[in-house]
Amino acid sequence: MTGDHHESPQEFLGRGTVFIAYDGEGGHPHWMGYWDLAPDGPPTPLETGPGWTSAEAAVAWGRIRAPRVLIRVDEDSGYLWAGDGESPDDPDIEGLFRAEPRS
Repeated sequence: MTGDHHESPQEFLGRGTVFIAYDGEGGHPHWMGYWDLAPDGPPTPLETGPGWTSAEAAVAWGRIRAPRVLIRVDEDSGYLWAGDGESPDDPDIEGLFRAEPRS
């Protein structure tokens, strides 16, 4: 591990969970996220995302890495499922993420 991230996260592609959250600090939309090995192994931070200006871009980054992608759209909400397939039966997942329609 380098710092608090795994030195070669590519070996874990297709496993783990990506967590994404909205950060409205600074007056502009910004999404942050990281990829973790859990639940396919012990909690292990694998990679931190670069930050995004759209939720869709953050979710796309997550889906490349893991089948489980959870997104929190504001500070007061729980996680929404944005991963592959149907949402698992998990009380911490409050619903499905739906991308905003483009105008």
